[in-house]
Amino acid sequence: MANKLFLGVIVVLLVAGCSTKRDAIGEPDQMIVVADSVDWNTAKPMLDKVFAPKIPTPRPEPWYNLQRVKPSQFEQFMDYKNIIIFSLLREGSPSRKFIDRTFSKSLAQAMQSGEQTVALKHNPWRKNQLLLILTAPTFDEMQAVLENRGSQLRGYFDEKLVERQKEYLYKRYEQKKVEKKLQSKYNWSFRVPRDWVVIHDRPDSNFYWIGRNLPIRWFSVYWEKVDSAVTVDSTIAVHLRQKVGEQMYGDISTNPDYLRVEPIMLDGQPAIRVRGVWAHTKEAKGGPFTGAAYYDPDTKRLFYIDGQIFAPDMNKLLYIRQEEIMISTFTSGQKSKQD
Repeated sequence: MANKLFLGVIVVLLVAGCSTKRDAIGEPDQMIVVADSVDWNTAKPMLDKVFAPKIPTPRPEPWYNLQRVKPSQFEQFMDYKNIIIFSLLREGSPSRKFIDRTFSKSLAQAMQSGEQTVALKHNPWRKNQLLLILTAPTFDEMQAVLENRGSQLRGYFDEKLVERQKEYLYKRYEQKKVEKKLQSKYNWSFRVPRDWVVIHDRPDSNFYWIGRNLPIRWFSVYWEKVDSAVTVDSTIAVHLRQKVGEQMYGDISTNPDYLRVEPIMLDGQPAIRVRGVWAHTKEAKGGPFTGAAYYDPDTKRLFYIDGQIFAPDMNKLLYIRQEEIMISTFTSGQKSKQD
């Protein structure tokens, strides 16, 4: 079975001209799944595994919040940001009838034959919208698609979420004067959204710390001058996180049971991302954090950039993802900041 992405052109009914489309609605991490009850009950564990894995924050939260709607309800939800149309293409099923009447005949036939199982469409009804059509003739074939390409499919929505969140964070009132000051003073910088204020600026200890309320969020940069090149691994990254928590923030421990590390690229260099849960050693406070450690060969400095959230009784994952966007804009030396 050929699993080719973007095979043919999706012809969607009721599409307005691009110039007249309004912005998509809904929460950034809300995902509408159009599926009939039989398909949904059969495949929900697979869809949850791909699109809604639980992340400890410390109370586990899903990466995306999946909301199933019936094909007959679709017109009420066609303006939302993230949409999946899901069907196992059972003969006479509501989802198959929906696909047959909504999309081009050639696309419907390609899906029913198993020639095309996946199709992606940007901005079909609204701006900043992403539509994924996910079909297969059998459950086993659908399982194979999700197992083999699940990270890729979720990645499309992740890229769109980052694009939208960057616009939200930086479109208005980005603190460019602060960014220029950091570049001049420290020879590093990052993009600073509105309403973040300085908590501590400590040149003597190589630590810069800003914050924002509602909910409480911290963001900091710590660096060390080193004599020789450093290959940053998970041990170094976790050590730096613990040092920042205990010595720089003060009285903040890093729970070893929730630590997760992964390689990323930052400022054009290999880096290690650290995610986990923090706790105050003297007060009943805690929450999630995200950080990244890397070595800049141009300035011979070892960096750890950290984001920390305290938001009792609130969902926190979206704020963590916003802080990871802030981390991704960090640059050291005389290089221009990333987009």
